Amino acid sequence: MSEHPVEYKSLKILYLWFISGTIIFFVLGYLVSHESLPVTDIDLLSHFLWFLGLPFCVAILDFYLGWILKRNNLNYSAPKWEYDVIQLKIEEAKKLPKAYNRKFSRLVAVPNYWYYFLPIVIIIFQFTLPLYSFYIDSSFIDLIPTIFATSLGFLHLFVLWASWRSTSCKASGDFTLPLIREAAKLAETQLKIVGFSHIRILLDKAEYSGLEIYRKPRVIARVSGIEEAVYIESRTDEFGSIDRVLIRSYKSDNIPEIIWWWTNRDRNFRKYVGEKEDGYYVKPPVPSRVSDLGVKDVCLVFENALALLLIERLRLYGPNDSLSSILSALGVQV
Repeated sequence: MSEHPVEYKSLKILYLWFISGTIIFFVLGYLVSHESLPVTDIDLLSHFLWFLGLPFCVAILDFYLGWILKRNNLNYSAPKWEYDVIQLKIEEAKKLPKAYNRKFSRLVAVPNYWYYFLPIVIIIFQFTLPLYSFYIDSSFIDLIPTIFATSLGFLHLFVLWASWRSTSCKASGDFTLPLIREAAKLAETQLKIVGFSHIRILLDKAEYSGLEIYRKPRVIARVSGIEEAVYIESRTDEFGSIDRVLIRSYKSDNIPEIIWWWTNRDRNFRKYVGEKEDGYYVKPPVPSRVSDLGVKDVCLVFENALALLLIERLRLYGPNDSLSSILSALGVQV
């Protein structure tokens, strides 16, 4: 492909509305609140119309404009992405989303709870402020037109920005990041467990003509003393729960490869030896009051995964003081 995959369109309309809308809504908010502010009497119908209806209409208008402008801000022809696996330290993985989303802000969709919650708070504030002044404390009544106008201008700015940032475009399917922050949090949890070492975030990365995308974040944890022989791989979901855990002990000499699986659907450790397709369930070795490991029992799942691996290594390769000490720290009697 000789042409660049992304063809950007002009953002003059967005910038023009961003600035002019702020001025328009500030002036409109000041005039409306100044004329409709209850002083000696209150007209509830008029109050609902101007102090609730106007901010609500501003929010709807800006959300729609931000949505339509983001949806049509570029043309995209997906190239043939070729992926390579990269490793990141935990701190590097935590910093990646912020820098990436800033760099490719026109390509990604970044939804956030506050984008939808804060406008509601602002509108409620605008509606109740004049009522508070009329019924409870009228000492700051002269400031209300300025406060209302300023908050209306800020509502316009925030909703337009939030709508733009959270809306997907034609390229967002490729460029919106997977769960990298959640993977970093999962890795930080594993750092707290004795016996783990060299914990890294693995990502599939593809680059093309200055563009880059990422896929499949997972956490790889090695075990102290046997880093080259085993590893534990895990993935998470958007809520920070465990999605799956893979435990692997490599083949060596006459000993076959051994793996264990734990998934959020099964929630039991299943062991596979060598090339045998049929696995069997094994009991979690770490003493606990939890009889059925769930997706929120993050530490306990990893402690049991580590214990299963170490017990198997001792059984196959004989005594090892370092591994035995880790098991003792986990509360498992060797």
